[in-house]
Amino acid sequence: MVKAYDGTIPGIWLVYKGIFNFEHVYELVHDFLIENGFVDIDFPQSGGKPDMFEHRYLEKGYPVTGYWIDWHTQKLIEGNTYYRYILDIRFQGIAVTKVEVMEQGNKVGRWKGELDIFIDAKVETDYKGEWARHWFLKHFKNSYDKRIMKQEFKEMHEDSLYRYMYRIQAILKRYFKLMGGELAPEKTAQLRI
Repeated sequence: MVKAYDGTIPGIWLVYKGIFNFEHVYELVHDFLIENGFVDIDFPQSGGKPDMFEHRYLEKGYPVTGYWIDWHTQKLIEGNTYYRYILDIRFQGIAVTKVEVMEQGNKVGRWKGELDIFIDAKVETDYKGEWARHWFLKHFKNSYDKRIMKQEFKEMHEDSLYRYMYRIQAILKRYFKLMGGELAPEKTAQLRI
């Protein structure tokens, strides 16, 4: 029996402990996504802005000692209405505190603590539901995905998604090395937002 292609690939889990500027981390990832054509998963149906990726923002404590931010993005493939790329990113601050550090002779506010970043991706088929609603095509969608498109998804699209994920990881690692904190060994994770 051929296993159905679900489009999910192993995610990346990046853990940093030390002092960091969360605004810089946020902007680095946000700018990368915009430059590479990713938009909010609900755009344009939501009527919102294409670069408003946040779907969840939670803070813990007062003053803030932890936070949880989920981004849910999509990249539409030019000339294709059957599948799209989904990229989910979660920023999780654990035991964070505000600190003041000296930068170029000035005191500036930074965060100190642990920052976990989860990056997860998948190829989503029939994202508009056209095949699922079609009286004839709905019977062939699973067979089409697992027999005809499976190899194309694995060869072309998974590689593209891996490249996006690893480029984000490389950008963040460079930034964290400049900050001088501790970067935990790489892990893989499956994130479901």
